[in-house]
Parts: sequence; structure tokens; C-alpha cells
Amino acid sequence: MGYMDKEQNDDGTKRYLCEKCRQFFPFTEIQYLKKGDDSKIALCTKCRARAQQEDNSKKKVKDESAGKTPYFCTRCRYKFPFGDKGVTNRKCPFCGKGDKIIVDKVEDINKLIDEV
Repeated sequence: MGYMDKEQNDDGTKRYLCEKCRQFFPFTEIQYLKKGDDSKIALCTKCRARAQQEDNSKKKVKDESAGKTPYFCTRCRYKFPFGDKGVTNRKCPFCGKGDKIIVDKVEDINKLIDEV
């Protein structure tokens, strides 16, 4: 918390700044959310609830891509997941070509590295 992150009311109670909506709240309504590896930001309860909902929706997107096969475009060196349902001709979402697409086998690559 910086120099201007607190203000004092007439009755002597301190109010703290929410770093998202930039409004002052009593200490009981401020919660800290992890930002990065070793820092935290002060958020009011409403902003923290919104931030947690966004994190949950990001986790759902990651879960959806878990059932997809990883592919690698050797033309532009782009890695991407692709669902196995319905589509027969796969194209790279980056370069738009489909002639140099291979299945990305990360496990096999790691085994080769370990053998050397």
C-alpha cells in the first residue's frame, strides 16, 4: 500500500483504497488478492468477488481444452489444441495452412531428452 492508499474519517477510523474501483472502504470490507508471485492488491469485497468469478471462468476454459489433442504446425512452429470431433481437415489457426500439421508428442520429446 502506498502513501495515498489510506484516509481518515472525522471519527478517527481509517479507510483503505480499493485498487480496482479506486474508492475508499473501511478495513472490514478490504480483502487482499494475490497478484503475481510475491505481491498482493487490496480489493473491496465486490471487486474481489468479480475477480474470483473471472478466475473461475478462466479455469473452465482450460478444462475444456483438456480433452483436445495437441497439434504442432511445422510451417510456422505454432502449437495448438484441436478437438477430434467432426472436423477432418485440420488447419493451423495461425498461418491457415493444413499441409504441415503433426500431432505434438511432448512425452516422446521429453523421453528423448532424458536419454541424451
